[in-house]
Amino acid sequence: MDTTYSLFTVIAVLTIFHCAQGQQVVVTAPDEITPGETTLTVRCAPSDPHLWKSVQTMKLYKRADNMVSNTMQQPIVSFSYNNGKDTDVTWEDQDLRQRYGVDVNGNLASDNPFLSLTIDGPNTQEKDAGSYWCGLMGTFGNGEFLYITGKKHIDVA
Repeated sequence: MDTTYSLFTVIAVLTIFHCAQGQQVVVTAPDEITPGETTLTVRCAPSDPHLWKSVQTMKLYKRADNMVSNTMQQPIVSFSYNNGKDTDVTWEDQDLRQRYGVDVNGNLASDNPFLSLTIDGPNTQEKDAGSYWCGLMGTFGNGEFLYITGKKHIDVA
């Protein structure tokens, strides 16, 4: 193999790694909630949306305070981009889906893709506290397919 070609390959790989470094999902939510009073909105979005060619999927998970492992996270809802037709919503937490005052919103096709879950103040419960985690799959600006994550912990006031 030509040494120049090998050096070029190493530089290209390091450049891709450097460009993708620092990418994460920003998860915004209140630090704490008062059940039955505080509205809870958990919003997920890429840290630098303009650096992404497309976002195919965003998924929101929750891990209760009494769970000790991140592998015990429970999926809540996911948004998947459906080739320009619309965004498909898949609820995985049926109890939350059926709770009054719960809304999910998102848009993966825009320049600022996001997923947002809101539970109205009178409908928040103690079990809504815990660690929320978001995952995003998409095509980064350099063409690389990436999976990135972010998390936020919410306490009961």
